[in-house]
Amino acid sequence: KSGKTTLKYIGDCCIQFGKGNIYPLVIKKKDHYAQEALTHKVKYVRLIRKTIRRKRRYFAQLILEGTPPKTKHLKYGKRDQRVGLDEGTSTIAIVTQNEVSLKELAPEVTTDEKSTGTNEISGKRQMEFLAEFDYIREAGSVGEEKAATIIQKTLNSFGVENHLEEFCFETFQVKKAKLTITEPYAKEYIVTGYGRCANTDENGRNASFLYVENADEISLANARGKIVMVNDPVRKELYQKLVKAGVAGFISIVGSPLDEGVDLTPRAYSLPKNLPGEEKKAAGKEAANYDNRIPGVSIHYKDAVELVTRGAAKACLSVEQETVARTSRNVVARIKGTDKAEEILTLTAHYDSVPEGPGAYDNMSGAAIIMELCRYFKEHRPRRTMEFVWFGAEEKGLLGSQNYIKIHENELSAHRFNMNVDLAGQLVGGTVAGVTGDASVCSILTYMAHEIGIGMSTKNQIWGSDSNTFAWKGIPAMTLNRDGFGMHTRHDTIALLSDWSLERSAVLLGYIADRLGNIESFPFERKVPEEFIAQLNEYFG
Repeated sequence: KSGKTTLKYIGDCCIQFGKGNIYPLVIKKKDHYAQEALTHKVKYVRLIRKTIRRKRRYFAQLILEGTPPKTKHLKYGKRDQRVGLDEGTSTIAIVTQNEVSLKELAPEVTTDEKSTGTNEISGKRQMEFLAEFDYIREAGSVGEEKAATIIQKTLNSFGVENHLEEFCFETFQVKKAKLTITEPYAKEYIVTGYGRCANTDENGRNASFLYVENADEISLANARGKIVMVNDPVRKELYQKLVKAGVAGFISIVGSPLDEGVDLTPRAYSLPKNLPGEEKKAAGKEAANYDNRIPGVSIHYKDAVELVTRGAAKACLSVEQETVARTSRNVVARIKGTDKAEEILTLTAHYDSVPEGPGAYDNMSGAAIIMELCRYFKEHRPRRTMEFVWFGAEEKGLLGSQNYIKIHENELSAHRFNMNVDLAGQLVGGTVAGVTGDASVCSILTYMAHEIGIGMSTKNQIWGSDSNTFAWKGIPAMTLNRDGFGMHTRHDTIALLSDWSLERSAVLLGYIADRLGNIESFPFERKVPEEFIAQLNEYFG
């Protein structure tokens, strides 16, 4: 403790003991990094004494002014370019101007040892939750309202505050659809009217019948003024071709030759709300009528075969529909973050179904997954705020999510990432994350999937679900999706789902949400590429 034993760093190259001997610092001849570093001004020094092999050794730890010298093996970034590092619990993020990557820390440690408690997530509990929704939940119906009540009741059961955000919307209701062949034989066929098509007068529209197959240019050459039958559902591009050809009405073929019984009833379709040349209609709004359009219906494959086989020549097509008002609602629950509560992550799924079936796969399974994660994060509060939203009226055109961003417009700048689930729970299939954001987000999500050891691929594109709504507002978004079948049919029931698959998807998304909810610095920017914004502007009309 006396001045005689004081260690001093002097001359930028030596250590002095008290007022006595001066010893030079030893720098290895081949250590070019240290030699170059020592050309910089020394700002701070820490002197350390260690005993190594029973001998005392003295070291100087230096803090130097300026930019560190470049290492010989430059793996990240370019010379004279800054590289940012962010160390997490099990990874380190490396960020340059041109690259973002995640590298694993302690790769020799097993995934189970790194687990964030995802063993608390239960597929069995999700299946029990799903069993309460084995009925049709069309937007604006009593069934959808009942489902919202059950979601709220479940949230209340584990102590998460929640509320409803109701909204009104307009939709179409087909009251009558009829197709009669009048020549060379007379027969009425079962058909389903297209939503947002023209109404006919009470006597129907009479015209010659023509089968135009795939609506190619040759087949449509003689279609003017006729009722045509096409192989595929009529959507925007096909509809525009039919308008150009001057057809009087259309019939689209659905189903397969294997169908029997109730499956012989044709599936319902609708035309887009906004078409070129028409006045744009806002979200949740419909035209008073669509009488400036072409009337259309769908017919089952087996009946279509009979029309062609029997040489149908003339037909009478009748369609009647009206615009009606309905009410839907979103269920919203927020878990406030700890020290980064001003940043918001959303976990979302829609809970409505199409009128054809109870929609277990599409998408009560997604609703079950985010319910399970809400339960988990209630007990493991993240640093960032997490908002859990169950959207209504997704099947009517993403109306629930569009209403959400309208109500929450003032806080959207705080939203960093949307994690949406749409289609989940079937055992056989692959899991895909559709990412509408910078390509670096795909890399980060893929690495996190590697960390937890659950297979997943990514697609960098816009997605046909509620994640689109967030991306449209400049918030990076993803939809977690699993392959399956039965969507939009009566076969979409809980019988096709697996607790193993639900648990696996919930663990994967829960791990991603936990990492993003707790990481010190958010690993990607709040931006969406301009090409996606352009596509979304067209998507939303």
